[in-house]
Amino acid sequence: MIFIYKMNMEKKCKKCHKKLSLESFHKDSKSKDGHVNNCKACVKETTDKINNNIPRITCSICFKTKWGKSFNNSNICLSCERKKIKINSEKITCKSCGLELKTENFTKNKNYLNGFSNKCKKCCSDERNNDDFRAKNNIRVKAYYKKRFFYSRARIILNRSKKEGVECNIPIKSLAIFLAKQWKKQKGYCLMSGDKLTRENAVVDHIVAITNNGNSNIDNLRWVTKDFNDIKGSLSDKKLNELVLKLVKTSNINYIDSFISQFNEELSDEDWNVTRFLTYLKLNNYYMFKI
Repeated sequence: MIFIYKMNMEKKCKKCHKKLSLESFHKDSKSKDGHVNNCKACVKETTDKINNNIPRITCSICFKTKWGKSFNNSNICLSCERKKIKINSEKITCKSCGLELKTENFTKNKNYLNGFSNKCKKCCSDERNNDDFRAKNNIRVKAYYKKRFFYSRARIILNRSKKEGVECNIPIKSLAIFLAKQWKKQKGYCLMSGDKLTRENAVVDHIVAITNNGNSNIDNLRWVTKDFNDIKGSLSDKKLNELVLKLVKTSNINYIDSFISQFNEELSDEDWNVTRFLTYLKLNNYYMFKI
């Protein structure tokens, strides 16, 4: 019964404004009724108009009518021209050295009509082994990975701010440029710990944490090390510096376990991992902050 109902259904064509059955419309899975808006006759008229305006040429070798794009200002199509060049040219002249060599000495390349590159394999290898070429290539590779690093960090910030509903009124491109400028401004060092930043240990830190109603705008971002970011947590810089000052002033600093109870009175373990913080200070010889 459902099949009969669908066959008897009618639809109005948007172009000719005629009510026709669904059989006279092409199928389309994206539309609601499963068919396109214009009927088959109207679609055929538009396609015929387009096809008549485009020129067609018959090839003088294969005698096939093809579109004008298949010809290169001649009556021979590109496919026949490629075959003709391959048959006639057993040897190709190299563009750099000027020697006539066999096709075995050239790499295949579809961008050229003869199907081979215009430089021989030896000339290509000599160019790659050149010191200037290697230096330029290394600069390009470094620039690519540098750009990719900043873009990936900017994408992480935007995804996090979108997930947690944090304000971030800056697109990804301008955010990546800002992160690169901030890295240069900090001269590749962490602002708080003074350690050298690398791609492995560098993290973008929110000065006012997101849990404390902080935003992801430019004024609230900086580069720090991963260890410092884990230690800081949701604390402010002022509160953290006060705790560090207390720790530095104590005499028995080498005994880490004796200080845990002292700091747990002010902050719980959920807000701040005291053991990890103290071990980090011990490894870095207690020169973590400029107090």
